[in-house]
Amino acid sequence: MPAGRPPKLCNELTTIICRFIEIGMPYTLAYEAAGISFDAYNNWKKKGQAGEPKFVEFYERIKKADATCALNCLKRINEKVLKNNSLFYDTWMLSCRFYQYFDERQHITSDNKSINENLNVNYGDADKIRNEILSKLALGREKNELLTS
Repeated sequence: MPAGRPPKLCNELTTIICRFIEIGMPYTLAYEAAGISFDAYNNWKKKGQAGEPKFVEFYERIKKADATCALNCLKRINEKVLKNNSLFYDTWMLSCRFYQYFDERQHITSDNKSINENLNVNYGDADKIRNEILSKLALGREKNELLTS
């Protein structure tokens, strides 16, 4: 019989870690919040990947929790698209957590075409706005000088 402390891996602990992962918690925080060390989590995951019977279920449930997290984000994105609300959090989560599938940088292509366009720009409005801002700043300085003198 091997020496050392037996692993505390159990169904309840796996459920807790999976719940944290499903809501998008980073792995490090998920296993720390569940009260286990990086080494324990990493060893259990590696043993599960290697097919060790006691750890296969843990590994499979962690993978399913990842997929559930992605599914939940995609559902919220679809709901918010329909309501025209912000997508920032979910798109950020997907691009960071599941970058191999959702990171924009991997899908950027370029035609390298030059396009010449003529644009009409009205500088008069910019000058007017700039002058208004400068006059307000000058008034602010004058008021400040009166208060401090």
